Amino acid sequence: MKLVSIIIPCFNSEAFINRTVQSALNQSYAPCEIILIDNNSSDNTLTILNEFAEKYAHKIKVFQEYKNR
Repeated sequence: MKLVSIIIPCFNSEAFINRTVQSALNQSYAPCEIILIDNNSSDNTLTILNEFAEKYAHKIKVFQEYKNR
C-alpha cells in the first residue's frame, strides 16, 4: 500500500483545528501521514498542533512558516 499524505495548512484556526485533525486521524486508510503547517497564527493554533505531534509522533509532523521581513 502506498503512503498517503494529508496536508493541512492552518492560520488562526484554534476554534476548529482539533476537529480537523481528529477527522484526519480517523481515516480508515492506514499508511498515511498528517502534515500540519502553521501559517504565522497569532492564536493558540501552533500550540495545539504541537500537542498533536507529541501525542502522535509516528503519524503527525508540524511545520511553521515564518514571516519574511
